[in-house]
Amino acid sequence: MENPHPCVAYSEKLLEDFIRDFPNEFLGEPFALDSQQPRLAGFRPDLIFRDASGLPTIVEVQIGPLDRNHLYRMLEYRDLLREKAGYSKVSVTLVANTLPDRYRSLLDIHGVKVVLISVATFVAKVKSLRPELTVVFAQQADSSVRTLGPVSAALVSLWQAESRSLWRSNAADRSRLRISAKQEREALARLCRAGWIARIQKGVYLLNQELDFRGSRRPSPYQVIQELMSVHSATYQIVGPVAFHHYGWHTHDTSTIHVYNDRISRRIRIAGRATDFIKVASQRLGGIKRAEIEGTRNVVLSSRLRSLVDAVYDWKRFGSLPSAFKWVSGEIVANAGSDRVLADLSIRYGNTGTQRRLGKALEASGASKKAVERIRKRLPPTTAKIPWDPCLPRCGSTDRHWGLVLNFQPE
Repeated sequence: MENPHPCVAYSEKLLEDFIRDFPNEFLGEPFALDSQQPRLAGFRPDLIFRDASGLPTIVEVQIGPLDRNHLYRMLEYRDLLREKAGYSKVSVTLVANTLPDRYRSLLDIHGVKVVLISVATFVAKVKSLRPELTVVFAQQADSSVRTLGPVSAALVSLWQAESRSLWRSNAADRSRLRISAKQEREALARLCRAGWIARIQKGVYLLNQELDFRGSRRPSPYQVIQELMSVHSATYQIVGPVAFHHYGWHTHDTSTIHVYNDRISRRIRIAGRATDFIKVASQRLGGIKRAEIEGTRNVVLSSRLRSLVDAVYDWKRFGSLPSAFKWVSGEIVANAGSDRVLADLSIRYGNTGTQRRLGKALEASGASKKAVERIRKRLPPTTAKIPWDPCLPRCGSTDRHWGLVLNFQPE
């Protein structure tokens, strides 16, 4: 008995054949096919189409990310076709699963058009154009792709087609895809297990924008944090060991990401990383910079000097004392004017204990009298004494100006 759903193996040739038969669906252009794999001075370009005016377009197909070999081969095909056939203009289109950033400027210089078709998008298009076919994957391909399934593929295809970064479970999209709530839940769970998406909260998922069918696809924890904070309309900044490490200060543990924010307080795992959301008053948020961390751009991070205030203020959570006093001394020596900025930040974002400890650290580091006095004048009078290093026993001489027990000797 004939199989009503014949299987076809995913390959470069399969992708090429579908582009040949359905150029409008895959390339977005109503091309007419000229030839497939023609001989051209000893070379074989994948496809040559003609546009409405009769000018040729070479289409080179590659599964996986673009490599240098395919890139320069395309340009050689173009130059040969101009020379041999005498065309005034020959266009070039590249089709690949992903495009490494290092090739983008080169493609722009040579006027090469790029069409990115992820495996999930291709599977969904095949299902739409040839519903009797089932795409299967070779044993060496990633197992998560082989078991993706048509519903999961349709979900990813819709996200990519509409440039979505978030998926919010809703009846309207299920109706468009003609799937049930149970099918949606199972498909989303499968995609989460495979690392294609990350769950932000119940019913809300983040799609990795750099999907490929090889290697790691899981969205970075910083992508997920950005989207979660957006969902909650929260102001936030990454603080603690991740920030300390970013600025080159030695810290023993960056496995947990700490997030000051003004909306939620919880500790969860995000994309395999422990993440501690710490709700603080909105006036304690600020003193930030934007940075790229682990491939995620525009991560909101405490600034370098604000991080020193955090290190003294939240020493118990971060385990950052007495190391932070050494970091303060290094900043004062290396960067003129940093003492005044640090004094202002301690007044704005610190409490009394933070200001006492930082004020003494600035004084011991040779900061300007103006910066030191700025903090001292803000301190209320007190007879209570706190240890300069709260991690050590409270024994040593007393500094009455700062209300500190000097229980350690800075290096």
